Amino acid sequence: MHESSYLLGRVALSIFSKTGHQVLEVGSRQAPNDDGTSPLSLRDFCPEAVTYVGLDQQEGPGVDVIGSSHEMPFEPGSFDLVLSTSAF
Repeated sequence: MHESSYLLGRVALSIFSKTGHQVLEVGSRQAPNDDGTSPLSLRDFCPEAVTYVGLDQQEGPGVDVIGSSHEMPFEPGSFDLVLSTSAF
């Protein structure tokens, strides 16, 4: 994840996530960084009282549910906040 996407997601979580909320990150897989450092994750900023779900098309770190953003495997209205900062 690019640092600017990470910072944007951090700000969004700090403003919009509230106790008891359900948060979905679309494109949540944490790809390895080219320089060998640990990948960044928006999950790091999610308050404990918020349920955070990571959706991606590929299995990997940061992914809770494998699926497409075009046909999400969730009922409408399941999430209070949906983030997508680095999806390709």
